[in-house]
Amino acid sequence: SAADRMAYKKRNIGSMKTEELVAKIRKAVSPEQVIGGIAKADNAKLNAITKATDGSRMMQITMEYWMNSLLSSPATQVVNTIGNMSIYMMRAAEEYVGAAFSGDKALMEAISRYVFKAEGISESWSLFKHAWKDDNARLIPDARVYDDSVERAHAIYKEGDDAFANAINFIGDVVRAPSRLLLAGDEFFKQLNYRYFIRTSVYASEIAKKGTTSKYAAEQAETALRMSLTKDGRMLSERNVGMEAYNTVNKMDDELYERTGERMSAVQRETEMKRLFESQGTNLRNKFIGMDQADERLRLPDAAADYARVSTATKDIPQIQEPLSRLAHYFPLAKMVFPFVRTPTNLLKMGLERTPLGGGVQVIRELTQGKFLEQARETFKNGTNREKAQLKGKMATTVATTTALTMYVSSNSQFISGGGPRNKDEREALKLSGWQPYSIKVGDKWLSYIRLDPMSTTLGILADLAETPKYYDVQDNALEGMFTMVSVSFMNNITNKSFVDGIDNLFKVSRDPVTHGKTFIGSLAGGFVPNIVNQAANNLGEDRMLVDTRTWFDYVRKRMPSGSASMPPKRNFLGEAQFIENGVAGLGVVNPLYVSYASDNPEDVEISKLLHGFSMPESKLSNADDLDLKKMTTLNGQDAYDRYLELSGTLKLGDKTLRQQLRQLVTHPSYQLLPENEIMDETGLQSPRVKAITKMITLYRAHAKKQLMAEMPDLQSKVRNNYKKRSDYLLNLD
Repeated sequence: SAADRMAYKKRNIGSMKTEELVAKIRKAVSPEQVIGGIAKADNAKLNAITKATDGSRMMQITMEYWMNSLLSSPATQVVNTIGNMSIYMMRAAEEYVGAAFSGDKALMEAISRYVFKAEGISESWSLFKHAWKDDNARLIPDARVYDDSVERAHAIYKEGDDAFANAINFIGDVVRAPSRLLLAGDEFFKQLNYRYFIRTSVYASEIAKKGTTSKYAAEQAETALRMSLTKDGRMLSERNVGMEAYNTVNKMDDELYERTGERMSAVQRETEMKRLFESQGTNLRNKFIGMDQADERLRLPDAAADYARVSTATKDIPQIQEPLSRLAHYFPLAKMVFPFVRTPTNLLKMGLERTPLGGGVQVIRELTQGKFLEQARETFKNGTNREKAQLKGKMATTVATTTALTMYVSSNSQFISGGGPRNKDEREALKLSGWQPYSIKVGDKWLSYIRLDPMSTTLGILADLAETPKYYDVQDNALEGMFTMVSVSFMNNITNKSFVDGIDNLFKVSRDPVTHGKTFIGSLAGGFVPNIVNQAANNLGEDRMLVDTRTWFDYVRKRMPSGSASMPPKRNFLGEAQFIENGVAGLGVVNPLYVSYASDNPEDVEISKLLHGFSMPESKLSNADDLDLKKMTTLNGQDAYDRYLELSGTLKLGDKTLRQQLRQLVTHPSYQLLPENEIMDETGLQSPRVKAITKMITLYRAHAKKQLMAEMPDLQSKVRNNYKKRSDYLLNLD
């Protein structure tokens, strides 16, 4: 049945390497033996279909909806496309550099010939459309982007052709559309990398032979590619050969059902399966019967598949995936904490490997295991020319790019930012100037690079290394100082990734459930509102206002159309509502780059230079629970704390607002004579500049509180009663 097909498991057909598969084919003397060599095609083996057991059916449906909801943002599709293309180009460039260092002109010529080959792009696009239509991967079915399961899941599905079943299946198709589009895009880049690898490998091998023409080498490359693929575009493997036959029988079964209303019997399915394997076995024998066992083309499919997995960030990382998978098996809700593991971990690994920090971690790990540079030495000793070129190219480009970027970042820190200060209030003060973390300043704009993995990890680490002495207490001792810088850089670039937010929130909840529980629950609940709805509701304009989330349900409300309209805005310490720039109206939905415009206002520039965190006012007047402004509203229904902040920024004293007074203050000659350096660490005294600004902010907040109580008679009465209770209590103590 269709439900059985969707639960088809990798182990049921097998995962034999291509070399092993070909070895069995070569030994076979008849198609029947080929059948046994490919997949042991007895009916019990081929039809041993098991249902997925990742929790109850309702849990599967819930997770399918929730995960597709997270992936539904158009910006996610853009990020995935940009990331895959940049990795494709980066790895080709590394190979070219490595080939140049090795003097391998043949490989250099092959890379130049095929890296932008239109035929490869056209073929990959055709299979992109097939993957979208079939809602399943073709080349390597068990390696899909942002999907760690063995098989593509279809939880929202009902078998049958009646109106109810069609409605359920339509809903399932709509729900799965985001992951389906990601899957199709992933198929495009896997096919592109797979074909590029095989063509370049064979072309380079042939063209290196004396007297070989480029035409002949290209023909051999095309022949090798055809040998490395099944008829419908899958890589040559035991599993894919069996799957192709299995899918063909399923298609025949569906066609029979449409004509007659009846399904094929078990005997009929077995007969057709056997016939298909006989045909496929004969074809495979014809391909490989005369081939030398040492022929590199026997290893190409597996090598090309591994190259494609790495290039699309879908290579298995068992050390991380297996423990989390076991946890999710016993506690299905755990998948909401870490919904995606393989793809983000691959991207992070790829970025770290291309920094001195990543190389240092690798060296330390090998030293502790007594295997210093063992893998590199093995590659240089026994690896293929291409493997040597890949390693040399990665090492050379890593050294060159990190050296150049380090020098540039160190001398141009005003144009490239890392994570910024650890203190939240200090970061908010910096943001007044338009600064934002992990961004590049272009003209008057700060453009965030945080979502452009894997390059963002490389650049983020270098930016953090450069700015750590500025924002953190680095010891005078060189070794201790270096350890601090490396630790800060490493931790910042691990914890700033969105895929660890759930785990980070879980740890915070375990330490302090009362404080962090709402954030943890709210982030999970907010995921049920599709990201595309959130983006369309908030990012269609030129900017969007940030809102203050106080309860777990606020995380849901702010993602819904008009849901944030009734929520108080998030304000800075000057009482001003905060906005995120979307740039051109409408593009915020697809733009993965967060934008912030630089400010040249004197007060903004001065406050950001001070690197002092001006805190927000307390919401509880006199620190009393019954005077918590966040639990009160004004007569016109506005949140009382929000009104308090608003008044502190809009109230005029001497015909000037707080911002206007600060501008006058910081540009006054007497202020300019005050020392600029922060003296708190050396003397324990507050900087006179910070003291002057704090005094002005405190003055406006005091008048704002007065005005708020004038607008809220009940609040004024409660404050008086509180003062009376305090006075009576103190008198009784005396």
